[in-house]
Amino acid sequence: STLSSSSAASDVYKRQILKTTESIFLEIPNSSKLQMHIKPQEDWIISGYLKRHKFWEFYNTCILQELLQNGNCCIDIGANLGYFSLIAAESVGEHGTVISFEPEVSNYKLLTENIECNDFQDRVHTYDVGISFQYEKRLLFMSDHNHGGHQFDFPTLDTQTASGTLCKNVRLDNFMNTEYPEQKVDFIKMDVQGYETKALKGMTNIIEQNKEQLVMLIEYSPTLLQNFDDEQLGLIAFHEFLESNCSHIYLICLLYTSPSPRD
Repeated sequence: STLSSSSAASDVYKRQILKTTESIFLEIPNSSKLQMHIKPQEDWIISGYLKRHKFWEFYNTCILQELLQNGNCCIDIGANLGYFSLIAAESVGEHGTVISFEPEVSNYKLLTENIECNDFQDRVHTYDVGISFQYEKRLLFMSDHNHGGHQFDFPTLDTQTASGTLCKNVRLDNFMNTEYPEQKVDFIKMDVQGYETKALKGMTNIIEQNKEQLVMLIEYSPTLLQNFDDEQLGLIAFHEFLESNCSHIYLICLLYTSPSPRD
């Protein structure tokens, strides 16, 4: 029957997914044994590094562990597989809140799995949308071997896919006003592959309302940032905006390189 055929096809799909997904336990100082589902066969960079080293971006990890306190609220923009959402969830405790955004379908699936396998559903809320200055649908181009390298509007340097996937973006000010109207925000981590200025334009109210305590951790590439700099603000204006509106700002500047094969 059609139903049994569909069920069989679904079972095959699930087996294929499980075949490429591996489970690891992170090894991070001052942390419990957090578990993660990763895909190192497909994602050479983040999943591959996690498989070998059991942690990711140690400096950024230490910033979250040091600055996030019990009961805090952390917003994770560009949550990817959920590594930093897990670190944040552990740091804010059962009375804290983590709000995680990830627009790409397969990354979002792993994000939700990683939250669930660590029993953090009570404090981590996930949303399969990106953050911009307005509600919009944009093409997200996939990086073939770096699942943290997907980017809006422009194909990545290592991509072999000519077409992008249409993803939904929302304005953070509007979203928070609707979903979390009374929520104080203590920390924002953002890694959005060049979309930083557009995302910042959509969270000016959040920044203003929380500027006394707000800490921001932003990873960015000057090259990718300029691709989306429609108003030609430049890096200086980008820095000045953040310095004048945040209690503490940590900028992690990266020079963009194509992924290398697994070592």
